Parts: sequence; structure tokens; C-alpha cells
Amino acid sequence: MKRILTLFLLIILLSLPALSMSLKEAKEIALKNNRALKSKELSYESARWSYYESAAKLFPKLSVSGTYTEYDPDISIMSASIFQNSAESYGFNLTQPVFNGGALFYGSRIQKKLLTLSEYDLKNQRISTITGVEQKYLAVLESRELLDAAQKDFTLSKLSEETAEIKYNLGSISKADYLNVRSQTASKEITVISRENQLKINKLDLANYLQVDDNFEVERISFQEYEKQINKIKSLTPDKMEKILEELINHGLEYNPTVKISELNKEIKKNNVAIARSSLFPAANLSYSQKWDKADYEEDFDDQGVASLTVTLPIFSVTSNVSKLKQAKNNYEESKLDDDSVKDAVRLQIKQQFYNLVTAARSVHSSMLALEFAQETYDQMEVRYQNNMVSTQDLLDAELLLINTKNQNIISFYNYLKAKSALLQLLGEEDEAELFQYIN
Repeated sequence: MKRILTLFLLIILLSLPALSMSLKEAKEIALKNNRALKSKELSYESARWSYYESAAKLFPKLSVSGTYTEYDPDISIMSASIFQNSAESYGFNLTQPVFNGGALFYGSRIQKKLLTLSEYDLKNQRISTITGVEQKYLAVLESRELLDAAQKDFTLSKLSEETAEIKYNLGSISKADYLNVRSQTASKEITVISRENQLKINKLDLANYLQVDDNFEVERISFQEYEKQINKIKSLTPDKMEKILEELINHGLEYNPTVKISELNKEIKKNNVAIARSSLFPAANLSYSQKWDKADYEEDFDDQGVASLTVTLPIFSVTSNVSKLKQAKNNYEESKLDDDSVKDAVRLQIKQQFYNLVTAARSVHSSMLALEFAQETYDQMEVRYQNNMVSTQDLLDAELLLINTKNQNIISFYNYLKAKSALLQLLGEEDEAELFQYIN
């Protein structure tokens, strides 16, 4: 009875429909579960506390102390005329850096920039996570639509094979033509098997990225949702494209996290030069301490205050400090070159992805026209084939053209969505409205 109940529950679980997941839900899951993003969040918290620590060094340091001592046996004082049983001592020490060549000031500025850098690094990981889930989600959708198209073609091919078998039995077509049709059917079955496997692989990849079980189905993205934008993009004139591209590049150079991180690295290296230069100058620190002492035989505390100004001047370490200054200057010059390279790379990538976006939009439009014509051609060929007006090979050629145009239409649309996603990442944005504002 227990085994029957277990089997019954298993059948129910297996028969339950897979959960549906939208792209928005997939993004939310990824932002919640992504390990790299969690790591960047922890790094940001560490950078925040490091900044607080460095800022505190600019202010005076105060320390207090207290000591209570009890003697057993008592100690004699003043030729054993007085015996001391205990003693108390209290005090504080206040230290303030007066001059250190700006090392503490620039050190604090560096930590503040490192905090900002960590913030941009976190933003960069967040956008990368969103782009990653978009690309994998689109890969699942694309492979599923290609599988649907292959299954329809396979079903259509089996119907054509049945028709060809009847014609062969009636003597209307040769055995070679009949075998050619069967060969095409077998080939399309292989395509179905291959695309089923690709869908499973892409789905597992998405599930692993989201850190969830793969028992889900992704929701389709409607072409009508992007039809208006695709029509606008495909109709862009060269002058309009150049204007939009210039605006996109300016936006990317201002908001792209990688660019901001590069600029901050350059500023940090510049502050390192100032810190290295400060090591060549003397350092001065002011301190004041106050102490109160009292033995158990005394009625009042004795107090003493000490104020001191300490000045240190590097002498034997000058050569080492000059070497560090030279290294810091070289590192700063190197960071300027790296910053230029990063910005050039971002400019180039924005251009490439924008051109990919325009090309994909135009390909979507062209493939839709081609699909319409291919479908009409196939329909006419099928009627003529039924009436023995065209050969089997003519019908197969029309069918192949229809299959290829269907696939190209699917691939073009998802190339458009992938290019849009990649371009948004380069702009440093999450919302596609930030991209389309320049196109509208």
C-alpha cells in the first residue's frame, strides 16, 4: 500500500505543468542568487569601513588608561615608617598629526575613491548579471522556437512522404524521387533531435546561472512589443545613425562602469604620487598627556601634564623615497594610457553593437518579407505538385527555401534582442528606455 501511494504521488508530481518564468522574473532571481554579485556587495561593505578608518586618522587620537595596584605584603616607605598597601594611577594621551606632507589627507581621498570604485564595480557586476541572464534567456527562447519550426517542418515532411508514396505506387514519380523525399524526412528528424538537445543544454545553462531547478518554461517575447522600434531602426538614414551613435558614445563614456573605474584608477594613481612626494618632507605630531597618581596613604592625587611636539625628517631613506616617487609617477602615466585604451575600446564596442542592432533590425524586416514570399511559393508548388505539374525536386527546393527563411527570421529577431542587451550593458544602463530615447 505504501509503495502504491508513493508511486501515485510520483505520477502526480511528474504530471504537474512546469512553472512559467518571465524575463523580468529571471532577472530578479539572478540578482538575488548570483554569487559574484553577492561577493561584490561584501567588497563594497569592506571598502566603506576602510574609508571610515582612513577618515578617522585625520582627527585627534585619544586614549585613556587606569591602573590599580595592591601589594601583599605591604611595602615600606621612608625607612619603614609608612607602609603602602595599594596605589592608583589614571591618565589620558591626546595625539594630533600637525604636518605629514599631506599623506593622511591623500590617503583618505584614496580610500574615498576606492569606495566609489567599489560602488561602480558593484554596479558593473549587477549590469553584467542582468545582461548574462538576458543572453541565456534569449538563447533558450531562440532554441525553443527553432525546435518548434523544425518539428513543424518534420510533420510537413512526413505528410509529403505519404503523398510521395501514393504517387510512387501509382507510378507518377520514380523510385529515386520517392527515396529523395524519404531522405529529406529522415534528415529533418535528425534536425529535431539536435535542436531538442540544444534546448536542453541552453535551459540547463540558464537554470545553473539562476541557481534554480530546470523545471520551468520561459515565457515568449512578443515581436509586436518591439515591432515599432525595429521599424524605426531599420529606416534610419546614415546622418541620423551618426547622430544617434555620437549620443550613445557620449552616454557610454559618462555612465559605463568600466570607464568610471578606469578614471578612478587614474585619480588614485595621481594621489599615490602626492603620497610618495610627502615622504620627502618632515612630519610633525603634537601630543599631550595627563597623569594622576595616588598611594593609599595619600589624601590627594598627584597630577602631571606633558606636551610635546615631535618632528621627524627622513635622511637615510631619501633615496628609497625618491625611487618610490619615480615609480608612482610612472604608474600614473601608465594609468592615463590604460584609461585612454579603455575609452577607445568602449567607443569601438558601442559602434559595433549599434551597427549589429541596425543590421539585425533590417534583417528582421527582410526575413519577414522573404518568409511571406517563400510561404506563398511553397503553397503554389504544393498545389502544382499534387497536379503533377512540377517535379519532386522542385517541391523539395521550395520546402527547403521555406525552412531556411523561417530559421533566418527567428535568428534575426533574437540577434536584435541580443544586440540590444549588449548595447545596454555598454551604456551602463538596465532600462531599455535609456537606449530608445535616442532612437525616438
